Amino acid sequence: MRTTPFLPLGALSIVNTIAAILFFAVAPAEAAVVYQTDFNGTAGAFPGSGSTYADWTIKRSGTATPTTLSLTGNGVLQMANPVGATSSQFTMAYYQGSGSQVSDGKVTSVVQFISNNNQSMGIMARVQTPSADGGTPDGYFAGILRDASGVRLVISKNIQFTDVGSYIIAASSTISVSSTNYYRLEFEFVGDQLTASLFSTSNGNLITSINVTDSSYTSGVTGLRTNFRSADRTVGYDSFQLEAIPEPATAALLLPAGIAGLLLRRKLK
Repeated sequence: MRTTPFLPLGALSIVNTIAAILFFAVAPAEAAVVYQTDFNGTAGAFPGSGSTYADWTIKRSGTATPTTLSLTGNGVLQMANPVGATSSQFTMAYYQGSGSQVSDGKVTSVVQFISNNNQSMGIMARVQTPSADGGTPDGYFAGILRDASGVRLVISKNIQFTDVGSYIIAASSTISVSSTNYYRLEFEFVGDQLTASLFSTSNGNLITSINVTDSSYTSGVTGLRTNFRSADRTVGYDSFQLEAIPEPATAALLLPAGIAGLLLRRKLK
């Protein structure tokens, strides 16, 4: 007759303990919100003279007619290239408050192409040496790019003063974007894995998602960036949220020592 194998109670206890250690070692770490804003506030220039957005730094390409940033008063941050501006210039807004230096994380922003024209808008991450006007920031960009190839979701690097379209490392097929709709843009960066996703805000459906492996930048600050290709154009950002994704639990490192300790304790009994 075939018998069912069983473990002694002592061995079973060890197995259960090891299983628990393994569970917590591989359990996914939960992201923690570092900063979030809906860009509410009195209509006017951004970041303004108050303390609400004092942790934001603005950078523009140097021209005689610079781009503008302003709060609409109804929860939208607008970036605009005014009438008379040069045909191609950019604006960046970085969050540099508490916890802004993030290695692994995710940024979410609800965005709107208010003007349909050749331009790009989106999220920056792991930005190096950010500064006010005149600096040379660098890092990753994930967002919507409209150019001669159509409208695409892209990930770029080496952004500095250049058009994000010049250093694309991942791109979706062409997508349809309406200037009257808002879209939820997400950019997740964990280790060398970079993932950008675009969702409809009307039904929550995923429109497209792209992923690429790159390790050029490992940490830095995050923010928003718009590149304008003609004057008298505007885009809107309805919200911004930065989450930090902690490293996997370190319990796995303690597993060998834990097993050895259990076995030694059992032997001494």
